[in-house]
Amino acid sequence: MSRAGVAAATAAVLVGGFVAAGAPGADGVTAPPAMTAPLRVTGRPMTLAIDPAVLEPGELTQVTGTGFTPGTPVILSWQLPDGSPLLGTMSVAVGTGGTIGGFFLVMPNDLPGPRQLVATQGAAKVTANVLVDAAPTQPSSGDRLVYRG
Repeated sequence: MSRAGVAAATAAVLVGGFVAAGAPGADGVTAPPAMTAPLRVTGRPMTLAIDPAVLEPGELTQVTGTGFTPGTPVILSWQLPDGSPLLGTMSVAVGTGGTIGGFFLVMPNDLPGPRQLVATQGAAKVTANVLVDAAPTQPSSGDRLVYRG
């Protein structure tokens, strides 16, 4: 991947174990927790990268990511910067090392403007910024894969 064409984003690392809430009683002994919530361990922050990060309608972008939980699918989707969802969703499998990879399509009749690619796994999300640029008035020089259907 070229450094100039990569957009990356990082989510917070989740720590394993349980979150527990309890308070010391009158005798100084902590009461049993009132609530617990399981947390997952990823060992590193979730990242999402795309190349190229400036796309034309109908173009594919390469998607890579790290820090995901193996065995749980990741859903890729497009959204506007304000969080409004757009067309296009894909489920990808997570490798044993917590990585994802694949290609994702900008819809052929999509309008130009800023977008975000979102990777969602359970309640965790990570985004990468994208710019959809107007299609060129001449054919591609062959270095980009564009769907013209």
